[in-house]
Amino acid sequence: MRVNSKEYWNERFGSDWKEFEGNGQTQYFATILGEMLPERLIGEINKNGYSICDLGCAEGDSLPVYKQLFINSEISGEDFSERAIEIASRQYPEFLYRVSDIMQPESERKYPVVICSNVVEHFSDTYKVLCKICERSTKYSIVMIPYRENQGG
Repeated sequence: MRVNSKEYWNERFGSDWKEFEGNGQTQYFATILGEMLPERLIGEINKNGYSICDLGCAEGDSLPVYKQLFINSEISGEDFSERAIEIASRQYPEFLYRVSDIMQPESERKYPVVICSNVVEHFSDTYKVLCKICERSTKYSIVMIPYRENQGG
């Protein structure tokens, strides 16, 4: 099974995601992202009630964090792992979810705000994936990428 393939992530979400604290990491990075955003941007999103999509939402653990920050927004999540979307739908049924591939979206659904946290580093063509993410938003694309995924030499 190829690392970062759909099969790989379906297996991860069905096996060791919780064991390696994937849910907690997702919540942590969503909280950090919210703390780093300018107040002006948060205010504009809340004032206008822009809908928000978390691309690569995994099991949906970031969506409640984003809802606390963006109180007037409809928040949804998309991931290409069917298993992740099944789990997210059970854990957080108050949000909308779709199975969708960032690189090959089945529809051209756009959102005023797209958030993509800790996903881009899993792709080999960074520029191409960033372009695809930006194509999905009509106002803002918010992307969080770890500085160094591998601390080795």
